[in-house]
Amino acid sequence: MRQPWVSVMKYLLRKIIYLLSGVLLYRWHNLKPGLYIFNYHRVGDSSATEYDGNVFSCNEGNLTKHLITIKARFEIIRISRLVDIIENEEVIKKPLAMITFDDGYIDNYDIAFPILKKLDIKATFYLPTSYVGTNNIPWWDEIAWMLKRSTVSQIKLVGWKESVTINYGNIDKSVRLVLNNIKKDTTVSMRKKLEQIRKVLKLECPNFAKSPLFINWDQAREMHAAGMTLGSHTHSHQILSHLSKDRQLLELTKSREILEMELNTTITSFAYPVGKAKSYTALTLSLCEKAGYKVAFSFINGFNSPSNLKRFELLRMPVDGNGDSTDIKLLTISAMQDSR
Repeated sequence: MRQPWVSVMKYLLRKIIYLLSGVLLYRWHNLKPGLYIFNYHRVGDSSATEYDGNVFSCNEGNLTKHLITIKARFEIIRISRLVDIIENEEVIKKPLAMITFDDGYIDNYDIAFPILKKLDIKATFYLPTSYVGTNNIPWWDEIAWMLKRSTVSQIKLVGWKESVTINYGNIDKSVRLVLNNIKKDTTVSMRKKLEQIRKVLKLECPNFAKSPLFINWDQAREMHAAGMTLGSHTHSHQILSHLSKDRQLLELTKSREILEMELNTTITSFAYPVGKAKSYTALTLSLCEKAGYKVAFSFINGFNSPSNLKRFELLRMPVDGNGDSTDIKLLTISAMQDSR
């Protein structure tokens, strides 16, 4: 597996070369035909949150720049069009794009939704239905909240091979490392892992946030009425590969049923929580189809070529780091090249 620092150095080197040589502009205007999916999470100031700053993709200004850049280059399609392409076995003959947001944080409604309306861009929002309209704090934000207030120098849970050193000078990096270990550990349930962390850190996060973290159903209905698509992100945002077959199917079906009831529409698409290679299995893919979904999205970086359009394992380019429009171009070109 490629080491993170290697990926960063490769990315920075590409950026320097492209900017100096004009290659960026050439490649941006000569993208291969296929589907390019830009995936966002939170929008806003990551330094202002008491929760997980890594969940922020960018701030309001850079989101606007991204969307203007994407709209100028691509035909942006919706889920319904994607399903038609797949079911009719259409050959994609030009670069197509989709815009997706995961988790349904309130800033998706407060910040992203107005920008999308202003630019006349339709996006898809993936909601974990147990969080909609609540002040509940999800497990990743709870862990970040505790780590930001902790005084311990290291953390190691049962089953971990190594400890994670807590660097309070770069707490977001430490949060990311701890969460990576949490996501990889399949030996105990998320509830047990949270109990261990609370004990090690000698802290407990409040059960509820002071203000809503997630959109409510009225807001979801408003977004749907404005042409946005809503999709499932499970009911409780559990990592599906950590669950039994029956529990996976329950997460898939319950969330779809709730969304269809609340929005009075048919839900055809799903996004895997966490979405990396080990967060779902071949069984999960088959259960998605069984639950009635037409397409499903991973969080694996890549470009979907016309000859490799996997309907239940579509690749998405993760937008993060609060990059500008140049970074969006580099992200796109890198995904296209790395998917060869």
